Amino acid sequence: MPDAELMEQAMTLAKDLAEGPPIAYRWMKDNLNRAQHGSLRSCLAEEAERQRWAAETEDFREATRAFVEGRSPRFRWVRRSVMPSSPRSRASDSRIARSDRPP
Repeated sequence: MPDAELMEQAMTLAKDLAEGPPIAYRWMKDNLNRAQHGSLRSCLAEEAERQRWAAETEDFREATRAFVEGRSPRFRWVRRSVMPSSPRSRASDSRIARSDRPP
């Protein structure tokens, strides 16, 4: 890629990521970090549980509505379900409950 296009492409990618599903991104990152040290069985079990949690979020409902309506989703950092039950996860999930994005 020519140097002149690199910044434009990087900014486009950053904008796309910033407009993505923040709760899902957070859980994906947790899953990847856990995969470095956990067993395959425990990692798959945690991933399955997080898939269930994700399906109960307002962001999931918004993504589904947006897909059906043929538009881009508008994610809001809102959750409607119980968050992960581990103490480590619970302590770090408090900001997700806010209806506005953090600065």
